[in-house]
Amino acid sequence: MKKIPVICFAVLMLTACGNTSGDGTFAFAKASSVTTAPAETFTETETVTAPLTETVTTTAAETTTTAAETTAITAETTTATAAPEPAPAGEIDYPYCTAYALYNADTGEYIAEKGLDERISIASTTKLLTASLALRYLDPEDVITVGEEVRRAQPDSTLSYLLPYTEISVYDLLAGMLLPSGNDAAYTVAVNTARAAAGNESLSDDEAVAYFVELMNGFGAELGMENSRFANPEGWDDPGHYSTLRDMIKLAGYAAADPTLSEITSTYQREFYSDVSGDLWWTNTNLFLDPYSAYYREDCTGIKTGTTSDAGCCLIAEFHIGDTDYICAVMGCEENEQRYELVNEILAAYLP
Repeated sequence: MKKIPVICFAVLMLTACGNTSGDGTFAFAKASSVTTAPAETFTETETVTAPLTETVTTTAAETTTTAAETTAITAETTTATAAPEPAPAGEIDYPYCTAYALYNADTGEYIAEKGLDERISIASTTKLLTASLALRYLDPEDVITVGEEVRRAQPDSTLSYLLPYTEISVYDLLAGMLLPSGNDAAYTVAVNTARAAAGNESLSDDEAVAYFVELMNGFGAELGMENSRFANPEGWDDPGHYSTLRDMIKLAGYAAADPTLSEITSTYQREFYSDVSGDLWWTNTNLFLDPYSAYYREDCTGIKTGTTSDAGCCLIAEFHIGDTDYICAVMGCEENEQRYELVNEILAAYLP
């Protein structure tokens, strides 16, 4: 069994997965999710266009969890090594976030955490569950035809720009969902996965999406996500769509251990061409993977960003440092860059 990478989980909450902020309350960097040709200086962040509906003003109470209270994502772990000395109490206090965690994926131990079991909105980090579930029923090499379901994506949400009648492999479809965080691609993934799982190609789009959401909740329960509930495949803000950072670390560990998802989420940019959709360039929204970004880190190996009005700016990132895999996650940051600054602060404070 492959050991689960440690993901520096930065999930920052403010703008809907792919929503856009237009009222100036928060300064989210906005960049096109798709370009018609690669550009050496091109960087990508998750688009934020929907007006912000609330501003996080309180900080979740910091809690600590001992290794004995923490369950490893998988039963198989390597020999535990001595945990680094913790940073002084209160050292990690900027930028603001609602929750953060530094997790050793090799030993299943939390090195640092705040708000680990607080209920949070999770934005597009939801897509890690959507992708993981899809690979249970679909093969990466399967070719499917995009349908009208892509039009279900919310206005102003981040898109892969796939058009109906485009033929695409499941692998490329997942790339279109995970790199630019395409909500249109998420619905194509959901509809085709549901029809395959139900063994019924005649399911309408509405029926297929509803069936997929049921599968999401069942799959989350299998992963031990005891305090999570899912209402859609893309992570759009919804009162019935929530999780905790502890649950999301479990999901991130599972996804990072999948060879296909690990490969996709560690990719900076991918080209896709079809006669219908044209030449598309998908750029990863994770600036740690962008060689032209000030936040680029060679030791980052994935995994997913998320941004919505309720969730804020979120990031779940995986790092291979020394001989160890870590997951560092931050949720609910107020601005795009803050998620990367906070992750860097956490890594510097707690790791050798």
